Amino acid sequence: MNFTAANGSFATPFPTFVKDCESIHPTAKNLAFAIVLTVICVFTFVGNACVILTVACHRSLHSVSYVLLVSLALADLFVSMFSMPWRIHATIHNTLWCLDLPTCAFWIWTDSFACCASITNLSAVGIERFVAIKAPLRYNTIMNKKTGSIMVAFVWSYALIWASLGNLNWSNPDQEVFDIKISCAKRDTIYYTVVAVFAFYVPLAVVIVSYTYLTRVAIIHVTALQEFMTPQRRPRGCSFQSERTIRLIKEIKATKMMVIVVGVFFISWFPFFVMVLKNLWSPAPTDPLLAELTSVVFVFILPNLNSALNPIIYMTFTRELRYAFYGFFKKIRQQKRNENSSFTS
Repeated sequence: MNFTAANGSFATPFPTFVKDCESIHPTAKNLAFAIVLTVICVFTFVGNACVILTVACHRSLHSVSYVLLVSLALADLFVSMFSMPWRIHATIHNTLWCLDLPTCAFWIWTDSFACCASITNLSAVGIERFVAIKAPLRYNTIMNKKTGSIMVAFVWSYALIWASLGNLNWSNPDQEVFDIKISCAKRDTIYYTVVAVFAFYVPLAVVIVSYTYLTRVAIIHVTALQEFMTPQRRPRGCSFQSERTIRLIKEIKATKMMVIVVGVFFISWFPFFVMVLKNLWSPAPTDPLLAELTSVVFVFILPNLNSALNPIIYMTFTRELRYAFYGFFKKIRQQKRNENSSFTS
């Protein structure tokens, strides 16, 4: 979410004179910051696009768990396409807004939309993981294509509603919704408080409860499987490679990956929303150097970096997705070789 839009206390102090965007040159600090954001933006786009294309081109990955994974990757892709470019543009202009009002409104809407979609997707994946671990043999019956479609539709509708409600000024209905006199801003204390609670903290509570339970159950299952693998405890004539055991091992690995994704998301976003509420309702003066440091790390770097890290986590902890990814690009490279050889001949 656009923190400057929520509250300006962590933004760089702005001049009081009229903006002259043509004569603005980025400071060394803002130029370095823009380069870092550009690198993160490129990695976010490429990584999440590769995840989406890999799943789309492999029918073996067209399961509910991967559909929800693609939905989460799509939210991160939106960040790289429709949110971060405007952040980079503003940074190059020393955080002054040099574009029109509709673009500012679109940036704030996209920020809210993508952020809400990400955390709600994690909640949906948490529910899917709960079913997979709690009832592995009934998973295909419960988590069918219809259920997956309903979950994805709910996630994006929920994000759309909360983002669109930002087009109203909740705190001061008689005033303008967005302000671009200096920066792109939406100074609406009530809206950002409500959206932080219902679009972040409530889904986060669902995620924490579900994954705490899943982690506990997964540990119990791993312990049981380890005991089952010992020859002394394995029943005579019983093969370890049973359908239930294989599926359980697979689901535990998938749950482990999603626990890491949730942990990274929590580290990346929780400090941000704590700072938002704190500065909305208790904007106490702080040391300028400390304020700038916390703003750079917890407001601009970590939330954006989260979208770039997720594809790396997917590929690292999901062998099926990793092999499909390698096969997908190996096939593309082979096709290019065949085209080049046919062209030269």
